[in-house]
Amino acid sequence: MSDYTSCYLRAVFTGHAEIVQYLLEEGTPVNFTDPCMGRSALHWAIMGDQYQVVKLLIKKGADTNSVDKECVTPLLRAAIGRNYNLVKLLLKNGADVNRKDYLQCSALHYACVHGDPKLVDLIIKGGCVLNNKAVIGKGTPLASLVHHKDIGSIVLLLDAGYDLSNENWLKNHTNTNNQGDNVIQMLVQSQQNPLRLSTCCRKVIRKQMGGRNVQEKLNTLNIPLALKSYVLLQQ
Repeated sequence: MSDYTSCYLRAVFTGHAEIVQYLLEEGTPVNFTDPCMGRSALHWAIMGDQYQVVKLLIKKGADTNSVDKECVTPLLRAAIGRNYNLVKLLLKNGADVNRKDYLQCSALHYACVHGDPKLVDLIIKGGCVLNNKAVIGKGTPLASLVHHKDIGSIVLLLDAGYDLSNENWLKNHTNTNNQGDNVIQMLVQSQQNPLRLSTCCRKVIRKQMGGRNVQEKLNTLNIPLALKSYVLLQQ
């Protein structure tokens, strides 16, 4: 690395926005990556919890979907660090909420493993309802939420169209008495019963909109406010 790029990543990580601005003006590539892990300046700013620097880098054209050698994107890095504000900022600026890293973890997986309802809410409403098994936590996002007994997030996940077909562990509870476990009861019933028509429609609409920037897309349509709220998982 040249002295410029070495100073650039150090300034990004430590939050010296004025130095970052100067180095960018002097020609340092905004998407410069370190040679060791392939992490971009945006990755380093997020690891340093530098909100203002992240805003600056995005304004200067930083790639919000760059990946390092572990397939970790800036959004995944923010989710790993449980940084709600940075996750929100990245989602507003084109970050792909459905990317997965080398552990097969999405931002939703990390939020569920952390047991962070606020972060889970943001990511689900941002369009991620991936149900694949990862190698951390309890495997799937739902299994991790059950572990934390987070009923509110579980209901939201189901309302958003989460597919229960990958939750093989639920089969062990189908023929047993789960009167003492309301969460398991609810999930078994959801797995056995067909989705309501309104829920199916919402799932299809959100999928057709790509899951991302749903609110902005809905704002361009002349539809009733109540329908908008329903599609946005606000009721």
